[in-house]
Formats: sequence, structure tokens, C-alpha cells
Amino acid sequence: MIKWPSAMALVGKARTEQLCSQSWFLNWNNVQKSKFLDVIVRNTTSSVEEELLFGLENLGLGGVAPGVFECQLKLFCSWWENWTHDQRKGFLQQIAITDPAFGEQASSRLGVSFS
Repeated sequence: MIKWPSAMALVGKARTEQLCSQSWFLNWNNVQKSKFLDVIVRNTTSSVEEELLFGLENLGLGGVAPGVFECQLKLFCSWWENWTHDQRKGFLQQIAITDPAFGEQASSRLGVSFS
């Protein structure tokens, strides 16, 4: 069972984005969740230059259309950039409740506790 954040915890656009991201997360397999964690770690710890290079590498100019998962990650990254530190932490806490194993991996890789 999902413990969704209360209406008071999140408001407006960030709330909608986080609920959407959590919904996607529930439907991803373990490989996709692992890639998602890589994206979170990269977006949390990388420099602006690294983010620009990553973005250029993943523009999808190779002639193959991106899949749904790739589009979801791209949207998530754009949302993540606009969330406050507290909104990001709250999102990760909710994901950790939803999937404790993922939460442990995220906690270890990010060096933070979601308890």
C-alpha cells in the first residue's frame, strides 16, 4: 500500500509531479528502478557541466524514438530541477516507504537517511 503525502505536505504543481512520478515508479521493473536511482544520484551530485553533457548525450538524435520510460525519466529530471530541497527529500522518503529496498539503495548511494 502506498502512503501518499498529505495534501498539506505538498501543494500545487510539485504535488502533481510527485504523485505522477510515484505512479510511474510503481509500474517500473527493477532494472528501470535502478536506472531511475542512477538519474537521481546524477542529478543530486553532478555539476552543471556534467548535467549539460549528459543532456546532450541523451537528446535521442540517433534516429530511434525514445521509449515511454525514457520520456518519463526526462520529464522527471525537468521536474526534479524545480523542486526545493525539502520537496526532493519528501519525494525520496515516499518512494522509500513504497519500496524499502530501493530506499536502502538510495540512502546508501546518496549518503542520507530517509527515516
